[in-house]
Amino acid sequence: VEAAVARVLRGLGFAPGDEARPCAEFSGGWQMRIALATLLLQAPDLLLLDEPSNHLDAASKEWLAGYLAEYRGTVVLVSHDAQLLERACGKIAEVAQGGLQVFPCRYSAFLQRREEAARARQAEHARQERERARLQGFIDTYGAKATKARQAQSRKKALARMGPAEEP
Repeated sequence: VEAAVARVLRGLGFAPGDEARPCAEFSGGWQMRIALATLLLQAPDLLLLDEPSNHLDAASKEWLAGYLAEYRGTVVLVSHDAQLLERACGKIAEVAQGGLQVFPCRYSAFLQRREEAARARQAEHARQERERARLQGFIDTYGAKATKARQAQSRKKALARMGPAEEP
């Protein structure tokens, strides 16, 4: 147990002997590190972390990323630290537009896939807009002609079935 405590505390930047000091002697940022160390040492099956790297220096962030990458339980990590996400996470879950999508990949691959999906949505939106314009053009041009009224009405119904255009 003492070896595990020492390993976690050293990883988070504590000096030897700091474990004997009262928590009240530490600043707020160091107390956040103490709270993080306490969580890590409890080793719960589910570890929920919200911006755990906020009060950490570069060496401690690097250590934490490695520690989380090896963690045996489930880790839910909310962070804006791209390097931490890249090193620590093998799956990325994105909450967007009222849904949750899981990407079984590293953060950099997730960013690439998300960008590709956004381009695909934009291309599909542009295609739908062109089709709407084509149908509306036919309706505007031939809607009043008796010989084309039935075709114009059919295209008007097709346009109504498309529903409103959604932004990508």
